[in-house]
Amino acid sequence: MDGTLSDDAHRNAEYEVGKYSSYWDSDKMLADPAYPEALQMMEDLLADDWAIGVLTARLERNLATTKTWLDNFDLSEKVTGPIVLRPEWLHHMRAWQFKPLAMRLLTESKLYSDIILVEDDYLVSVAVHQQFGAGHIVRATWK
Repeated sequence: MDGTLSDDAHRNAEYEVGKYSSYWDSDKMLADPAYPEALQMMEDLLADDWAIGVLTARLERNLATTKTWLDNFDLSEKVTGPIVLRPEWLHHMRAWQFKPLAMRLLTESKLYSDIILVEDDYLVSVAVHQQFGAGHIVRATWK
């Protein structure tokens, strides 16, 4: 979500110097604008009958903030799939480790026959490509 659907550029410097609590501050997350390209991709996927879900490395404690951000951009009704946040007990796990694991659990649940991850993080893209193949990853290059 951060850097793919929402533009977190104004928070990135804090993350890079280890100020994680500041980066994950609810008010700062709610100030993120949406990427117009991401919104258009959502519209295109919905037109092709895809279910839209949110798979994010945000911790579960950020669920209310995430839902509020989606509401602020009129996206709540468009997100018909699950909103999956990183469990608190996996706080140490990096996004490139967590997202492929979550995708594996979603596909093994048999609720979704096919998943495509739209992702800005190179390491996540590589991990998903290695585990699921090239057809399951779209690089978000609109930064």
